[in-house]
Amino acid sequence: MGPPTAVQQAVLDDSRDGGVSQRELARRHGISKETVRVIINRGRVNKYVKREPVADPFDPVCVPDYRCGGCGRKVNLEPCQICRAMQRDNR
Repeated sequence: MGPPTAVQQAVLDDSRDGGVSQRELARRHGISKETVRVIINRGRVNKYVKREPVADPFDPVCVPDYRCGGCGRKVNLEPCQICRAMQRDNR
């Protein structure tokens, strides 16, 4: 990230004074509240960055119909959600 622009620097200076809401900063500088939030939070983790999902071995996956070896029902999700629920209830 490069050096802050004049508006960014003005928002940062005003926000450091304290007692001024982001809404007031947005009104003073003619920018949106979201822009003020982004300027103030610069250098922090961006919650909008797409992250790779963590693979959960129990996430169901659609597969062609098959007979479950555990309960004998005809299912199309793997692992069988019925068996998984019964295992969870037996704990």
